[in-house]
Amino acid sequence: MKKNIAPHITALLAGAGAVLSVVHPGFNVPAGVQGVVASICVLSSTITEVVHFVKKHNFQSNLILASHLATQVAANAQADIAPTPPAA
Repeated sequence: MKKNIAPHITALLAGAGAVLSVVHPGFNVPAGVQGVVASICVLSSTITEVVHFVKKHNFQSNLILASHLATQVAANAQADIAPTPPAA
């Protein structure tokens, strides 16, 4: 299951607005509050994607570096094991 906080924030705030509407029939959510809620949801989604991209990029970079170092170690070990030609 992919974790993303934006839908949870949206659902909680929509539920709170619905409860307030039932409890207080004249209650209306101000347009400014609706804009702030939408902005918070978009920003949280954006931040989540940026963090995911950075972590994935770092993981891939580390994997490439590890592969390169393993190749170098294998080449050095093979060179050390190779027999030296006898002196004439």
